[in-house]
Amino acid sequence: MSLIRPLFAAAALIAALPALAASPVTTTLTFDEDAVDSAFFVQSVGSFYAGAGAVFDGAAFALRNDALGPYFTNAPTATGVLAFDGSVATTVVNAAAGKAFVDQLAFHFSATADAPLAVSIFAGADGTGQRLARLGLFENVADSGCSDSAYCAWQQVSIGFAGQARSIVFSTAGGQIAYDNITISAVPEPTSVALMLAGLGAVGLLARRRG
Repeated sequence: MSLIRPLFAAAALIAALPALAASPVTTTLTFDEDAVDSAFFVQSVGSFYAGAGAVFDGAAFALRNDALGPYFTNAPTATGVLAFDGSVATTVVNAAAGKAFVDQLAFHFSATADAPLAVSIFAGADGTGQRLARLGLFENVADSGCSDSAYCAWQQVSIGFAGQARSIVFSTAGGQIAYDNITISAVPEPTSVALMLAGLGAVGLLARRRG
């Protein structure tokens, strides 16, 4: 009887694994808290949102308005937006350790650059591996009629994809685009589930040997 109970428990856990794996956590990154925490008008984003599943490279920073601004207006959340080092053409957002992006990416953007812009989603880290999806963007400020700041017109878009992604590459156009309210969905990586299955298999094997 003592051996049967662990086996039943293991079987129940295995049956529940697909449901656990199919329950992504969706979070909207507003860049407001990061901007407010800084004593300056810019603050590196870095691993600020690692708990939500996203780690930004060194070119990304939260931008807030100050006495010399405004640098942006009409953003979906007014305190901070995502902006970039003007010396780079792209920035990478990697999935945090042990996590992967799934299902869909949504965000607002404001672009002043009349240049090719895109957001791409990759199966591997740092923009490597199979490209799972790509969304072309465009300059959207000049035709909006607004002129109270560089980033004054915002448009919401989304991109769906299949599979699990470990990085997102955003065009920065040399600092001529800003993003806000980036919504991601993250789940544990398959390796985490595989380790759990391996452990349960070991329990079953031990039970059989004892039997």
